[in-house]
Amino acid sequence: MPSGVRANLPAVSVRNRIEIVHGVNLDQLGRRDPSIYGELTFDALEYRITEWASGLGLTARFFQTNHEGELVEHLHAMQGLADAIVINPGAWTHYAWAIRDALEIAALPTIEVHLSDPMQREEWRHVSVVEELCLATYRGQVLALDSKDCLIRSDHDQLVVTLGLERIGVVVTRDAVLVTDATNLRYLTGFTGSSGLALVGEDGLRRFVTDFRYLTQSEAQLDRVWVRQIAQDPLEHAAKGLPDGPFRLGFDDAQVSVKQNARLAELIGEGVELVPAAGMVEALRLVKDADELERIRAAQRLADAALEEVLTRGLAGRTERDVALDIEFTMRRMGAEGSSFSPIVAAGAHGALPHAEPRDVLIPEGTLCVVDWGAQLNGYASDCTRTFATSDEIDPRDREVYEVVLRAQEAALAAVAPGPLGREVDAVAREIIDAAGHAEHFGHGLGHGVGMEIHEGPRLSRQGETALAPGHVVTVEPGIYVPGAVGVRIEDLVAVTDDGHEVLTTLSKELVTAPAAR
Repeated sequence: MPSGVRANLPAVSVRNRIEIVHGVNLDQLGRRDPSIYGELTFDALEYRITEWASGLGLTARFFQTNHEGELVEHLHAMQGLADAIVINPGAWTHYAWAIRDALEIAALPTIEVHLSDPMQREEWRHVSVVEELCLATYRGQVLALDSKDCLIRSDHDQLVVTLGLERIGVVVTRDAVLVTDATNLRYLTGFTGSSGLALVGEDGLRRFVTDFRYLTQSEAQLDRVWVRQIAQDPLEHAAKGLPDGPFRLGFDDAQVSVKQNARLAELIGEGVELVPAAGMVEALRLVKDADELERIRAAQRLADAALEEVLTRGLAGRTERDVALDIEFTMRRMGAEGSSFSPIVAAGAHGALPHAEPRDVLIPEGTLCVVDWGAQLNGYASDCTRTFATSDEIDPRDREVYEVVLRAQEAALAAVAPGPLGREVDAVAREIIDAAGHAEHFGHGLGHGVGMEIHEGPRLSRQGETALAPGHVVTVEPGIYVPGAVGVRIEDLVAVTDDGHEVLTTLSKELVTAPAAR
């Protein structure tokens, strides 16, 4: 990434993890009296909250249940998983002491919200058993607030939730965050070396520390907004530069080992508190800007062109390994930094392995061959899969399987737009494949995010709880894998746009017969 791409970083230092907890009957929004509860559906509510949270520098996760015990157990599990809670208990707020006690056990900053104003309704709704444990309670329409809250709104379709997020964002903010992961470091600074770290914090703190090997490289790659420092031990140097405290330092607990964490704790002053902040930069990376999207487009164009050239040399009559090496070498010759992953070339029954490794086995005629490949270019990845016929005559069963996967892929592709959750898009393809009798032959998720790394968020799978938003780049890759018989996968790389999506892959999805090797 060129120097200065991330020079204008926001001053906030950590994407706080906010748990949005919805109680009884909240899943029925859109069916309840709109004059009381607004007109948004529950799915639309979650999408809006996700957007608002992102704009505030927060990561929002959602939970809803109509069973009081489930909500209590969920609150019991919040320690270490969330930084704060926004809770809308629904009718439970008026009498569910078990929920009140569970919030007390969770011991996290909490905001209570209500979509209607209970004080304007039946008298029994005027009592809240959880209010005393909350930093604030917001009810119904909020017409005006003081300038500190920076919000004057007149519509009541869950706008109160944003107020809760803002209040919590102030309560649990950190002073700085330590970034050590190489990919995240490149995203923030443009630095491509293998040793370095960054401190990003409030009041414009931008410190970058590396060792002597990268003296010249870091000077060329970093924008002047970064205070660049060279040290024999970058971690020790960075720790010594921290204030004595009180000071909260976020660190990536998903990347920092137990040993590294223990050393960091020894190096920092007594007044510095280490706070887990895993996923902060990854959450920022979910949404690609215009420059990033163009880099991914370019990587996909290069990968497509490389495969088209490789196919002119044929499939049948060559080994799977030879074709895979040819793809990788051709992409490099065309300017790629390398493959974004090791290419997959798998013919016939071998294609029934979703992550098959290419073999020193000749690709036969009269079958299907799965080719999955991608290029790494200017720091960004591409990903695509096509399944080819190796001659005009193939088993009718194989052709039927291909048509089912193609229908599923095109239907799921049409569902890619701002708003749906990843699991909802996954379900579109899965329903078609299940109806065709292949439920047990589609065991992986529909897709995943792509960016600087080949596998990023958001996920399009049964577990995908992130709502798609403009700037997300995802794969749409359903497959059918019949053990001992055949495998088919069709994959496009797709960018979510304001009004739908853009397919970045340029190759046809019709069943193409690849020429045989000469």
